[in-house]
Parts: sequence; structure tokens; C-alpha cells
Amino acid sequence: MLTGGRFVVRSRTPPELERAKQRASIKWLLSKAYDHRTPEELKEPFYKDHDDVERIKPHINRCLANAEFYCLALSVLYADPNFHNLNHWGIIQALARKGICVAEPSDCSLTETVLIQTTPLKMSAHMAVIEALMQLFIKEQVSVERVLNTVNRFSAPVSTSEAPTDPDSALLLWTKRCCESLKLRIEEEHINNGDESQEVSKFPKVNDLSDLTDGVAITSVMSLYCSEGLPWSSIALGDPPSMADSLYNIQLLQRFCKDSLPFNVCHLSIEDIVYMHDSIRQNVLCFLTDLYVGLEVKPVIKSEQLKPGVKKDRIIEISQDPDLHRKNSPTGLKRLNSAVQQDPRSGSQPGSLSPEVDSTSSGFTVQRGRAVPTLTSVHQSSQQSAADHKSDKEQFNKDTKSDELGEEGSGSLLDQIKNIPCAGRPLIRQPLVICQLVPCEGFPKLFRVEIQSMITLVRCLWRTWEALKII
Repeated sequence: MLTGGRFVVRSRTPPELERAKQRASIKWLLSKAYDHRTPEELKEPFYKDHDDVERIKPHINRCLANAEFYCLALSVLYADPNFHNLNHWGIIQALARKGICVAEPSDCSLTETVLIQTTPLKMSAHMAVIEALMQLFIKEQVSVERVLNTVNRFSAPVSTSEAPTDPDSALLLWTKRCCESLKLRIEEEHINNGDESQEVSKFPKVNDLSDLTDGVAITSVMSLYCSEGLPWSSIALGDPPSMADSLYNIQLLQRFCKDSLPFNVCHLSIEDIVYMHDSIRQNVLCFLTDLYVGLEVKPVIKSEQLKPGVKKDRIIEISQDPDLHRKNSPTGLKRLNSAVQQDPRSGSQPGSLSPEVDSTSSGFTVQRGRAVPTLTSVHQSSQQSAADHKSDKEQFNKDTKSDELGEEGSGSLLDQIKNIPCAGRPLIRQPLVICQLVPCEGFPKLFRVEIQSMITLVRCLWRTWEALKII
């Protein structure tokens, strides 16, 4: 018993054990009903009246009688608001559908009439319902397969004989393997620090819930997952741990749950863990379940420390600009510098995609990223270049008509017209052939016909004008 900062080692009476069970169970129920955000005025469910007798607070009394806390707990567990409007019998039927049977207490029957009583409140009946809710919570949050995968990740494979068969034994296996893994980590630290001669303290073996009474195993789990919040050097490792070591370790785990976790999952007192009465075993399993979920399944601690057995991911920065990677890469920059030294006339800068010269092939230039040229590809390339050149010339045509007709130094169009033979002049004096004026081979057939027609028309006009002058 803890009084005035001192712990009195003594045996607790049955009423004290019953009240300790009620306090831990109601605290757990309130935590689940309010999703780990229990109101400040309800964190302690009992108060003392003027006769110094502990009584349950009226608000908790009323919410237990109308099944409000049970509905809230199921709604949070399954994220289903349909549980809000159930009565006590509906809660019992919902538990039965999940495979959980509510045990009937020895001093009263488990009926709706008994559960709704408030004066006095039948605590034994309500404790049976809360106990069934604890079983459901452990069953839904802890699966044997998930625990085995967790244990195999950071420790040796579990043998067939050691494999758990239910969530309770799976939680004990997880606690045991965490202690062994922490011991190996301490040994590695001693080797790395050159303290191989220093002997590592022995960790107690965990085979049953009674092996948790010294607080070493639970604090080892916390230190393995969060060495920043609880370093292993702060754990009192006795061989075996004394009562003072046990009390210190239990206070250590309570402080860790209060300060390092975002919400307190330890609803047990120091006496509950030290004495570990059979009535409190289900509450201890719920405490281990909360630790497993908060440290392994859904980590609630914001820390850079990885979970045991998880390797750190290798992250490679990828640049969107390949040239920037060539500049930053030592091998790429070395390759570019060697290419520049082999060709001093090249003005390429590091990062530019310039051709590289192969010194063993007598000046043959290797263009990276280009295919080997063939006769077909060269022919197609030349045709494509000619077509592109013709298209560009027609689009940006600035040549004169004489340039297009191929007349170089032949004078103006009027001089050519004057040389056209007319009436009264012999045709031999100034013969005119179409091919002398225009290099017809370079023009299409239609264009040659138009030029010939134009010259014929000019020739007729000129003869008509000469004829008019004679008349």
C-alpha cells in the first residue's frame, strides 16, 4: 500500500482487491468510451463522502445504468454509430454475436432490470459486462498471426512448440521476445564501445503474467521501441530485482505512459502490478494490448526511431534535369572532361550533349543516341531535305521573276520583247527558241505551256503594232 510516499508491503483484503478491480476496470471503460480523452473530472471514478467512504461518482453511476458507456466503447472500437442506441440486453446480444459470452455474477442475475438499477448500483453485474468488453477488445486488436509476424521480424523464428494459440499467450510471447531483443542490443552496444568484458545484466524470463510484477519486462518493451523516452540504462536490472527495484521500474513505466505517450494507457496502480492478483489479470492483458497497438500496430509516438527489425529505406534523390545529374555526378563530369581534352576544338561545356571521339577508330565520330546510317535511310533523308528546302523556298520566296526563269545577264523583259521577230523582218535574224529563254527542264510541264502562250501573245501584239506603223 502506498501512503505518504512510502510503500507498505502487506496483503490486501478482499474489499480492497474488489475496489482496485472496479477502479481499474472503470478507468479502462472510460478511456475506450471517450477514445482515450477522458474528461478531467472523470479520470478518478470514485470520491469520498463525509464519512470517508469511497463512492462512485453520480455521472458514472447514471451512464452505467443507461448503458451509455458501453455503447460509446463499442462505437469507438468498430467505428460504427449504430451501437449508440442499444440497451444493456442489446449490448449483451452484440457481444454474443462477436463470440463473447457474458458470465453471470454469483450474487445476482444478469438482466436488464438489474443493470438499470441506480440505488444501489449492482457493480457485480456491470463488472461482468466490462470484463466481457475487455475480452472483445483483446480479441479484435490482437491476432496470433500478426503477433507472429511482428516477433519474426526482429527475433529468431518461433518454433512450433512455442507458437501461441490465443491472444493472451501471443502478448506474452511478444513481451518475452522484446526483452531478448533488448538484451542483444545492449550486448552490441558494449562491443561497439569496447566494453566486451562488461557483463550484461540478466533479464527475467517471461512465461506468465506473474513474471511482470518486477516491471523489468514491460519497461524493456518500452525501451526497445522508444529508447529516447526510456533508455535501457534507466531500468533497474537486479538478479533478481529487489522490491525497491520493482517499485522503481513500475513508477518508470507509469511516467513513460503519462509523459511519452499522447494518452495514458496504464490504468493500473503500483499495487495492482506488484501483487498481480488473479482478479486483475484481464486488466493487465488490456494494458499489454494497448502497448502493442500503440507501439507496433498504430504507432502513436512521433520519433525517428524505427520499429525493431525494420530497416531504414534507402532514398535516392532524382533530378528532373539529366544534364544537372551529369554535372553533379563525379563519373559523368569525368567523362565529359576527358571528351573535351581529346577534342580541344570542341566548345562544349560540361552537361552539353556533344559527340565523343573514339581514338581507336581513326577519327570516326560516334554519335551517342543515333542509329547506324544505311543506304535506305540516307536516300529517305535526302528526299526529306529536298522537300523541306522546296517548302521553305516557296514560303519565304524573295526572288525576282528573271531569277525564277533562270535568266542571268540577259537584260530586262523589254529588251527580250524587242528581239522578238515581227512582220517584215526575217525570222532568221533573231531566232527565238523557247529553250533559249527558259531552262524548261527545271519547270513543270504546265508552267512551260503558260510561258509559251505568253510569248506567242506578245509576238502577235508586236506584229500588230508594226503593222499599224506601216499603215
